[in-house]
Amino acid sequence: MILSWNSFETGNLSNIVAQTLTVKVVDGNIRARLVPTADSIPSIFYNVKYNSDGKIQFQQTWSVGVASTPLRIRDVRVSVSPGPVPPPGQTPPYKKAMSWG
Repeated sequence: MILSWNSFETGNLSNIVAQTLTVKVVDGNIRARLVPTADSIPSIFYNVKYNSDGKIQFQQTWSVGVASTPLRIRDVRVSVSPGPVPPPGQTPPYKKAMSWG
């Protein structure tokens, strides 16, 4: 999974630089410490690409709010863009190997 974002200023006026972060999915879970973007200036979102076998399977947009406990993907997901469509009769690899909540 590849997470990327543009530079932004947080609600408490901290400056966050643009960056890309690669995160491994382990047993259907990810761990990433992300700066909240829900109150950023300008409004900013995390762009997330799900990769399998070196190919982008699908993409999402995340907005992270302030939280005192770990968040789930469904808590931050704003939108989903489909990845490439497989040829007829083939199942996309992510449907076999991954489950997202």
